[in-house]
Amino acid sequence: MIEGVMCGACNGSGIDHYEEDHREISDVCYSCMGIGKVSEEAAHHAKIKQVAEVLAAMHVDEMRILNLS
Repeated sequence: MIEGVMCGACNGSGIDHYEEDHREISDVCYSCMGIGKVSEEAAHHAKIKQVAEVLAAMHVDEMRILNLS
């Protein structure tokens, strides 16, 4: 059995579902390589990446608002 925590990218299924060119695509999850679990370190880095993406989006929105004024 693989030690680790549930993959947040595929919610532990090992399959990633996304839309491409208006089509639903199912493929092996690249984050966990289809296992459904990742190391604690990989999960920690994924959470940091999510926080950074939210902060970046907030900053871009704020800059757009300031430029519209």
